[in-house]
Amino acid sequence: MSYEPLSGGSPEASGAPLENFPECSAVYPPAVYTVANDLEPNRNYSVRLYLDHMLNGLGREYKIRFPNGRLDYDFFSPVKITSPSMEDPGIVYNRGEACFEETERVSLCLNGIPSDRRYRFDVRHRSVLNSAAGKVTPRILCIGDSITWGEGAVTPDDPDDNQVYWLKCLEMLKKDQAESGGSGYDALFLGKAVRRSRSFSYKSRTYEVTGNCEGYRGWSFSTFYSEHSPFYDAERGKFSIRKWLSAYRTMDECGNRLALGEGTGYEINESNIGEIDVCTPTVVTIMLGANGGGTAEEFRRLVSDIREEYPSVPIGLMVSDSAGTYFPSEHPNASRELTFWNNTARDQGDAGHRHTTMFNAMRAILEAFGDGAAERDNIFILPFYFVQPTAESGEMRSVPEPDAEFAFMGSRANLYTRYGWCPTTHVNAAAHTNFAYQLYAWLKYLEVNALIPEE
Repeated sequence: MSYEPLSGGSPEASGAPLENFPECSAVYPPAVYTVANDLEPNRNYSVRLYLDHMLNGLGREYKIRFPNGRLDYDFFSPVKITSPSMEDPGIVYNRGEACFEETERVSLCLNGIPSDRRYRFDVRHRSVLNSAAGKVTPRILCIGDSITWGEGAVTPDDPDDNQVYWLKCLEMLKKDQAESGGSGYDALFLGKAVRRSRSFSYKSRTYEVTGNCEGYRGWSFSTFYSEHSPFYDAERGKFSIRKWLSAYRTMDECGNRLALGEGTGYEINESNIGEIDVCTPTVVTIMLGANGGGTAEEFRRLVSDIREEYPSVPIGLMVSDSAGTYFPSEHPNASRELTFWNNTARDQGDAGHRHTTMFNAMRAILEAFGDGAAERDNIFILPFYFVQPTAESGEMRSVPEPDAEFAFMGSRANLYTRYGWCPTTHVNAAAHTNFAYQLYAWLKYLEVNALIPEE
């Protein structure tokens, strides 16, 4: 799999633009995940790739688009109606398969002219039939920085409702459970660093989900390999889940809470045993890079240390991107600081500099694990980076013009500017919900392919 810089001559077509395809670098996701929800047909979601995240190095706005003329590209789980009957339309989900997979060729256009083969790439679309999943309860260890901690995972309308991706994933599973009669479709998110709960309404009922994670604000790869880390084994100089288990275990291998002193970790006491959920994970995710980026060697080292202790546990790798855009004319309500080339200073609003950092981290993951051999070793790249909305994904507040009080002035009431702690880094609930759907669908993909062991 090659991730070469994009460059090249003018397209060979009648009426071709005078300008060449601009010099820039590009990355693309190996795979995206969807769920064909045959439990509740009205709760089927698409996946959308955003072009801004795929490119880096543009110095001005170009009319680069997908062949559909848009800056985003959609994937849907296949659904087919086989009968015209109003009472029984004969719907076939996912082509009748528990896990449907198809490779889709995607290309780029400049000013409406398709590029040559140099600007085409393949994305595997993996769709899982919902009724085929839900029988296994994965125990998921989410390792990360402030993004996993949940900084900024809110909306301007409700800044107190944190919708960090792993908690939102639990919400999606809880809805599956409600649709399947109240059984199955569960998961246990492990950790001692953060514990979060949220309630939500669905089909006239109120539900609550609670989960834990190992997300730490301001942490990087080096912090996880330091005395501050609950995972650091100083004697071996390695990242160690077993070290973490020895200190913080609160549950047996089925997720049942232990009595204090009967197998619990040495850091567990009466005050914290009910707030910490720790046992051996059956799935691990790693989301690092927001604090200084990440190299292929750093990702390889962390994965290698996990593999040494757990040779077959599925590992998901992902990063987020800076909130911003290379196409500001398509985002008229977003402040100019969200245009990548207008903002390269290393400050709280460093959209451009941050985008380059995260682009390079994404490229490092692809370099280290972007081939078939990695997936055969149960190491997967989750496309969080690519499914994140662009200028609208940062922490923001509404700052309309004074004349916005007049209804006929329209969109002037919807002007947004960055607002929050590192607002282009700490992306909002809309981004986290897209992240959550990829995590949710990937967990189902692992289950139906027998990659998560049954209890």
